[in-house]
Amino acid sequence: MTSPAPGQMKTFCLGYDSQLYWKKNTPGNDSAWTKPWNVLSCPGHLWMYEPVSVSRIQNETSVFVVDLNGHGLCQLNFNPGAPDTVTPLKILGGCLPGVPAVTKSKGGVVHIFHVGTDHCLYYKSWNGVAYTPSESTYESLGGTFRDTPAAVSAGKGEVSCFAIGHLDGRLYHYHWTEESGWAKPEKLPGLWGGSLSAVSNQDGHWDVFGIDINGHVNCVSNRKGTISLSEVPSGPFLTVDAVTCHPDHIDLIVKGLNNSVFHRRCVKGTWSGWQDLKVQTAYRPTPISHSPGALSVLVIGMDSILYVRVRDATYGDWSDAGWVANEGALSSRAG
Repeated sequence: MTSPAPGQMKTFCLGYDSQLYWKKNTPGNDSAWTKPWNVLSCPGHLWMYEPVSVSRIQNETSVFVVDLNGHGLCQLNFNPGAPDTVTPLKILGGCLPGVPAVTKSKGGVVHIFHVGTDHCLYYKSWNGVAYTPSESTYESLGGTFRDTPAAVSAGKGEVSCFAIGHLDGRLYHYHWTEESGWAKPEKLPGLWGGSLSAVSNQDGHWDVFGIDINGHVNCVSNRKGTISLSEVPSGPFLTVDAVTCHPDHIDLIVKGLNNSVFHRRCVKGTWSGWQDLKVQTAYRPTPISHSPGALSVLVIGMDSILYVRVRDATYGDWSDAGWVANEGALSSRAG
């Protein structure tokens, strides 16, 4: 799920045929999406897990998917001059037992992480032209990890990746800067079960959220080098995702034990109560903000259809339209 420009969103899902599908919203109407789903056909390839998308710079969109045959990572880029068509498939290699973590930093660099079948953390970057270390190879960052990592950039020329230790359940922080390269991995506080999500709402600030071993929401915050651990009250939950739509806001979207979806907002360090969004989701919900104050949540319902709900940027509450159905026969999270 990505926003290639203010007011615009693109989402990607897998179908039950293991093909990759996408659609976009109608600018100016966050609840209205193109119909039908468009298929991104790649002869000889079928896909698994869930797609991950990113916009390296404005009006560009890339989507990353794991090949069903061999579990290698692949990349499709939309043509900037013809935004509904894609360039030839890029084969990025690796052998992924799960979903990659992809983020961008200021200056238009995409950072790609995954945990391999050997539990090591792997990394490569892409500047829109070239890959480092190369298109088909990765840099091994070592470690012994499980689950999907999370990544975020809190400024130009830097990126952070977070991964959960395979044996100890601790959260590890890998930090890279253009000037100094990779710093020594840092062990962060707390015990973590999974569902990592990282955001940055100001330069030098990041927050990483995840589900702890009891199903509650952990948060580690960095404020220009000062690290703190907190727990967001209530739960237990199955998944958590964070998004920022304002420099003073962090929004959490969680999936409960009964597959219900809840929302909570933090404004300048003060949390609101949990709000039941009154829908059941088959997969992890996907929140996105395409411009200041705008917040949308996409879920795949128990009927395999995409549903969208929008929080009004002007009035600060969820739209009276409720959940808007957008058809489909979908077998993955919206990504």
